[in-house]
Amino acid sequence: GSAKLSRRQQGVLREVYLWREEAAAAADRPPFKIVGPDVLLAIAELSSPTIADIERLLANYPRQARNVETVVAAVTRCLAPPAPNLPHPDPAAAQAQWGAYQPRTCGGV
Repeated sequence: GSAKLSRRQQGVLREVYLWREEAAAAADRPPFKIVGPDVLLAIAELSSPTIADIERLLANYPRQARNVETVVAAVTRCLAPPAPNLPHPDPAAAQAQWGAYQPRTCGGV
């Protein structure tokens, strides 16, 4: 699960999660119909994602094919954000930080 991810990978997970939530709201569909949680985790675990990597992971979600480059760009930007923008390892501090999180600080989608 996400507990095994590094702070940078957790930042990526946060960004793709927010992208999925926005896409679900825009399509008036449940988030799992946009992309499943296992795919979000797999994207976060990529160390240096390529378009081919994201295309492979989104292959079961053909409606998301047009978003591959958007997802790659967000993930790439988030792999090297300034340390203050990364999720905090302490759960209480993370809750406080994520409550005030601005989804575009890492480049967002």
